[in-house]
Amino acid sequence: MALALKSISERARRISPEKKIRLAVIPLKATESPRFADKGFGAYLTEQLSSALSSAGPAIRLFERSRLDAVLKEQALSSSGLMDESEARKIGELAPIDYLLTGTFTRLDHSVSIQARYLDVVSGEVVASLSESLELTPDLAGLFEDLQARPAQGTDPRPAANPCEAKWGPIQKLMEDIGTQEKVERLVREASAIPFEGACGKIHDQVIWHLVRYGQHSTRYRQFLVGVLPSIQSPDDDERTGPILSYLETEPGLEEGEWKAIQGLMARSRRPWGYLDLLLRDRENSEASRQVQMSRVGTLLKEAQARRIGRPVPMEVGRLFTQILGRLRPAGSKSTDLRAAFLCYERFGAEFGMDGDKELLTHLAHLFTHSSGAPRARALTWLGQRIAAAEPSRDLADQVVRLHEGLLKEAEKGKVPAVREVPRTPELDRLASLCGRRMAEVLPQVVNRESRIELKRFCLAHGISGAEVPSLEELLKQLNAEPVHERQEALRMLAALGERGRAAEAQVLKLLRRADIQSGWGGQMRYLQRDLLDFAGVIRTGDPELQRILARHLTSLESLYYEAAMQSLARIGAPVIPLLKDDYGRVEQYPKQLIARTFGLMGAPAKAQIPWLRAMMGSAPNVHVRNALEDAIEALEGK
Repeated sequence: MALALKSISERARRISPEKKIRLAVIPLKATESPRFADKGFGAYLTEQLSSALSSAGPAIRLFERSRLDAVLKEQALSSSGLMDESEARKIGELAPIDYLLTGTFTRLDHSVSIQARYLDVVSGEVVASLSESLELTPDLAGLFEDLQARPAQGTDPRPAANPCEAKWGPIQKLMEDIGTQEKVERLVREASAIPFEGACGKIHDQVIWHLVRYGQHSTRYRQFLVGVLPSIQSPDDDERTGPILSYLETEPGLEEGEWKAIQGLMARSRRPWGYLDLLLRDRENSEASRQVQMSRVGTLLKEAQARRIGRPVPMEVGRLFTQILGRLRPAGSKSTDLRAAFLCYERFGAEFGMDGDKELLTHLAHLFTHSSGAPRARALTWLGQRIAAAEPSRDLADQVVRLHEGLLKEAEKGKVPAVREVPRTPELDRLASLCGRRMAEVLPQVVNRESRIELKRFCLAHGISGAEVPSLEELLKQLNAEPVHERQEALRMLAALGERGRAAEAQVLKLLRRADIQSGWGGQMRYLQRDLLDFAGVIRTGDPELQRILARHLTSLESLYYEAAMQSLARIGAPVIPLLKDDYGRVEQYPKQLIARTFGLMGAPAKAQIPWLRAMMGSAPNVHVRNALEDAIEALEGK
């Protein structure tokens, strides 16, 4: 059965992989059979499905079974089996869910065939369907009745009388008109006289949904329902739980007595996380209400720490903290009010947060990404500390890669050359100091080659050593490797060292000489030559011959080369200005434009050359050269 449950759970996660889904499970119904009758298998299968989906991760939020029963009963809908589109849409209008899981099962001689499907409650469409087969073990066979073995029995055709009709009649009459608060209170007074238990207590299901539907509220009835909660010892199986909670949800917040009563339900539940949204609700969103909220969070965490929440196995306090933080963190990139989540982590994160919990890392990453200023700095500190404390794993490597790539994207503006220095920002430096060693240790678990290279470059730039981080000697050796891509990778690593990479200057010069002798390389070697030219600028080469090679490539017909040469000369700055001015008088019109562009890219070191650029502009016979010179002057004056 485990494989079938896993398959159904995984299919749910694939319905909408980019966001969380709210899912309700309709009990699966047995197909008609002349031989076998369901004697508990449907309830057992539904419970197993609910447990599997509840454990499938934070992407799936399961709607409480008791609350769903109340919706189905109110709408006179079948509580099991396959639903049509209109029924699915009707449920979607009344319950806060996105999808329904429904289906049937068929008892065969040696197996049970399950047909399940997921329905979109907005459109009513079937978004996924699947078929699974379970081996019929003796335990499962005991959940069916063999009809052929049943002895014939007589039946009484007379319907049984409803002993509650006399009590229900007056209440149902009052429900026909609740247009004023006085009439509402009259209805509540009659209903509260009937205990919410047993067969006659089912009238409260109708009263609750009637009041909820028409938006009527009664403090007296609310107190009556809260008084019922302590008597519910098995909230997952008690049909009263769902209707009562639905009524309590109609008000913005919970009074202290109400909160404690619902917290009692949570403590006795097999699915305690289902109560968190209501227990953590804060619709005032004020400083005072957040303090009350944090006090309640502290109570829940202490109860979990004392192993008093959840049955049959108490919930781990670290897991509960992660669930709480996730609910206090508004979903979606447009949600900016993160104050409650920040306050929660500040107060309880150090004590209750679990090291290595990937969900906790995801929540902290969200706080970091969607905040600014001092809160963003705090979130980065928390995230870095958690990464440093976690054991290396594939999940941790994925989290590190996402965080690092996000910071790189913010640091790199515009188009960048193929070989470049590693950006240095305060946040990247802070990350290196917090968890740089752990980032080096997860390198073996990073699957994507490009991501692995960038992480190695990050480590090299910040002086972080590790088994997977190459040394300078290893990189110099790799620069002489035969495969071209190995040389290119070595150049990128050496570029991460900045000017410390000058140890490779002689090898770079040698390779560029050979390219000149052979009139340039072809194929993949062309890109290696481009990377060599770019690397010369990264290390701010002071070698006159290497500077001359860069300047000579401004006369190249290949943009691949002259763009890299231009960027490198601009990086080197003042030392190459005499060389560029000397070349300007000897080259053709287009190289003149490239020299002008180089001055414009150079910035401050070239500002003193503005008079010379104006003089060249006045004497330039070519309009394109004049335009390039004018653009360079404007760029320098603007910097």
